[in-house]
Amino acid sequence: MIFNRDVLFIHVPKTGGMAVTECLLEALPKPVFYSHPHAHDPDLAARGVVQIPGRRHETAAMCRETMARHGHDFDALKLIIAVARDPYETEVSRYAYMQNGNAWDNGANQELAMEGDFEAFARESQSHGGGRARIEDYFEIDGHIPVALRVLRQENLEAELRAALAGAGIASCPALGRLNATGHGDWQRYYTRGAEEAVHGRYRWLFDRGYYKRLDPEVFAFAAPGRRFSDAFAPEGPVERLGLAPGYWSDTWVGGVLAFPVRCTEPLAGIRIEGGTPVGNTVPTQLAMRVGRREFRASFPAAQLFEWEIPVRLARHEAVEIELSASPTFCPHEVESGSGDRRALSFRLLRFGFTPAASP
Repeated sequence: MIFNRDVLFIHVPKTGGMAVTECLLEALPKPVFYSHPHAHDPDLAARGVVQIPGRRHETAAMCRETMARHGHDFDALKLIIAVARDPYETEVSRYAYMQNGNAWDNGANQELAMEGDFEAFARESQSHGGGRARIEDYFEIDGHIPVALRVLRQENLEAELRAALAGAGIASCPALGRLNATGHGDWQRYYTRGAEEAVHGRYRWLFDRGYYKRLDPEVFAFAAPGRRFSDAFAPEGPVERLGLAPGYWSDTWVGGVLAFPVRCTEPLAGIRIEGGTPVGNTVPTQLAMRVGRREFRASFPAAQLFEWEIPVRLARHEAVEIELSASPTFCPHEVESGSGDRRALSFRLLRFGFTPAASP
């Protein structure tokens, strides 16, 4: 949550809230109060931001209580902002994000996501932020929508945010970036009938109030029951991915370890990796590739594109675990002023390909 005397932003999870956060921290007249779960940031303090230890994803009632503790009147606000997103895409985004396996997300939701069954995740996961908050708890207090609340659609977020702020007398609004994005491909391919029913129940408040329409079962092509792996990572060549690939993000950055199982659909002669080492590094990037029990190592200078050919033979139908580890890693939040990105990153992976063996 973010607030000053006149404006409150209620951060509904997985709705583009990190981009809105960066915008409001810049645009709102100071002092601005910002609730987040991380350590005190001196750069924010220097910008006139009062940091409050909190969850970031407080419900409307929690926001009212927090504002009162800091001498601000919830009922006197000129504008309350909350963002709504298509529930079907929201749930897939929650699922794909949890599949990243971040240590700070440990818990029942992450365990469900890592098992790879989207329908089970939709049915059994706890609601937003790992807690028990219902979707309506971000938009209502005691069953009523606050008078000052403006619900923005993520699909037209920048334009609607500018209009809402202008209505509250704030003309300046920086362009929205895209932070904390989760790569998951076409959300429709995740949905079985059971998953759709679970998501409709979880987000019924949004459907019943007309923000979004429920899928029409007569025309929607439901997927067959089964596991739905995040497709942010797409290895090339004659292989079938058998599981998740934590450690890779859709912006092509790799963490300290990228691991995934595959089965070869043809005989293979090797693996080819293309990437780029970080500009800010002062030491080479060290890579170690484990293919089953075999291990290969290489080192590449900082701030350069590289290609790595790994000669390793694999038989048709052979299943093997691939693990690519890299060091050193860096955290953008610690090296880039104003960055909210707290991932541990190592290098950009531009291509991960499996090379077929030559025909005899």
